[in-house]
Amino acid sequence: MKLIISEKASVASQLIESGLLSNQDQITFTFSLGLWTESKAKIDFNQIPYTDYSGEMRPLHEAFFKKGNDAWGDWKNLIIDGSGETLLKQKLNSDGLNKLLSHLNGHLHQYTEIIIATDNDRRGAYGAWQIIERLKPSKLPIHVMLFSDTSLKTIKKAWLKRNEHSWESSGYEKKAKAQKVKKSFDFWWHTNSALVFGECLKKSGLRGDPVLSKHELMAINVLSNFEHEVTADKLIDIMQSWKGTGRYSSLINNYECQIGSASSQCEIVSRLIERGVFQLSDLNDVKMKTLSLTPEAERFLELMHPKTFDKDLPFRLYQWCSEENINAIRRYINTLFSRQLRFQRNK
Repeated sequence: MKLIISEKASVASQLIESGLLSNQDQITFTFSLGLWTESKAKIDFNQIPYTDYSGEMRPLHEAFFKKGNDAWGDWKNLIIDGSGETLLKQKLNSDGLNKLLSHLNGHLHQYTEIIIATDNDRRGAYGAWQIIERLKPSKLPIHVMLFSDTSLKTIKKAWLKRNEHSWESSGYEKKAKAQKVKKSFDFWWHTNSALVFGECLKKSGLRGDPVLSKHELMAINVLSNFEHEVTADKLIDIMQSWKGTGRYSSLINNYECQIGSASSQCEIVSRLIERGVFQLSDLNDVKMKTLSLTPEAERFLELMHPKTFDKDLPFRLYQWCSEENINAIRRYINTLFSRQLRFQRNK
């Protein structure tokens, strides 16, 4: 009996269709984003800058989606067998994930190997690692399927060659650790931003909920540097091919150094419109809308310290994560938010 950790249903479907699995094999899922996240810390302004840990984890999907969005509350197949039959169906909440872990640990003595079938990137590796680290200590071999697409032919080939790629030799261990470091940055950014940028947004007459993300802040800066209005498509093109100051030229084409991801860039623009930062205008009677900053956004910019807008942040963060340099990240967060808070309080 083998345990397969998959990211996407399409990969699981191809594995089942390949006929390479037995009915006793079991497949569980990371659901792309992973299953757990650090609980947000509730702090006061006198704790800024904050670079500590809450020490608690909670279901990511429960924390990620806004109230009123019941997508995370749907019943999902958390474990299926090698023929696609449901073995465990639960919600992605605390109770559901506890039952998932109870099932996996209860069958751990029956598994002969763990097979990782996620995307070959940091998020895919980290999602798998979240499950592995919650299994009771075991000497089970962990093999990784490396594939560039999810065609049946490719998935079959990756399955047959999995023994050539261990958790360490495949690079997945390093990628998982890099993503864990990034999660620390995101956690500290969110905790400090909630208060510091939340105050700026409120003073400017802008919506402060949800917490202003690093990519939203960068998108505001990008649009502010245009002397004329641009379309949303043009802004997203710039975010996708972001070059920063040019200092990190070797990383410019790295998709992890974009402003946002391909799946989040439209959402970033939409959220800034909802906040009241961006406004839409008609383009010369053509059926196309352009973006510009609102007066409230201009006031927000006045409250920003000149060094708060960091054009090279995506590149710096990528390097820090690759080097697992948590100290550099801590210094960056401490410097940025302490400096920004002093500046906005003096405006």
